[in-house]
Amino acid sequence: MSMRRTQVLLSEDQYQALKEEGRLTGQSISAVVRACISDHLRQRQSDPLLDMVGSISAEDDPAPDDLAERHDEYLYGGRE
Repeated sequence: MSMRRTQVLLSEDQYQALKEEGRLTGQSISAVVRACISDHLRQRQSDPLLDMVGSISAEDDPAPDDLAERHDEYLYGGRE
């Protein structure tokens, strides 16, 4: 895996929390930051709301009139 060097400015609290996480897990601060970024990006990729973006075209498949009120039902199905 190739790596790109970057610089990030952290608050003192963020730095200390990362340092402590690294100590507890036996990882460097860089490794902890990379893991946090990977986790965040993985969560964003699996968000059902983000999956809906662009999935409905008004011309081809108009959205239901009650989409705003019943969006959870459309996303996750009916719960009985």
